[in-house]
Amino acid sequence: GWYSVRTALRLYAALKGEDPDAIEEVAEKLGLSPYLNPSVKVSMLSFGTRRKLEVAKLMISKEARVYLLDELMGLDQPTVKAVVDYLRKRASEGACVIVVTHDPRHLQLLRGRVVVLRNGRVIRVINSPEDLRKYLNGTLYEVVVVAEGGDPSALEALDSVEQVRVEPGPRSVIRVRCKVAAINEIIEYLLKSGAKIHRVE
Repeated sequence: GWYSVRTALRLYAALKGEDPDAIEEVAEKLGLSPYLNPSVKVSMLSFGTRRKLEVAKLMISKEARVYLLDELMGLDQPTVKAVVDYLRKRASEGACVIVVTHDPRHLQLLRGRVVVLRNGRVIRVINSPEDLRKYLNGTLYEVVVVAEGGDPSALEALDSVEQVRVEPGPRSVIRVRCKVAAINEIIEYLLKSGAKIHRVE
């Protein structure tokens, strides 16, 4: 926590045998460039920015195995896209990429074999994009969106939405029971209605 963000990333790169100057490109992709000022300490970062810092460490390393344990949770959409693009690139280079996530939205972004666990037991193995689509279209999920503005009640008009509950406030909590495959569609719908989305769970 006493190190600056720049020093922490450069030390990590050096320990992994990577070029410390590589942190500049990674930081730019994740929106961390403003935090590379030597005066910015790791202890000063918000929770969300610390999550980005952990992802930056992942992207600096070029190890043959890439393992993510819920690192995608709590990240904004541009950062998720940057990480997914990185994972796809590493997989195309021959790396073994394993992603553990509790958010089914990420299944729509990632490619490859999917193993579904419940209470520590394997309940389904999905090997093809077609089987994944069937699974996502046939499984209901409650997604929670924290947002300002927009028209969440209009979500009820979507065929893939079963129920919408809104807890009003300066930042409304929108609980939507829907098919898993529709989660990204719901987020896009809210954004188009003028909503400012703060968090998706």
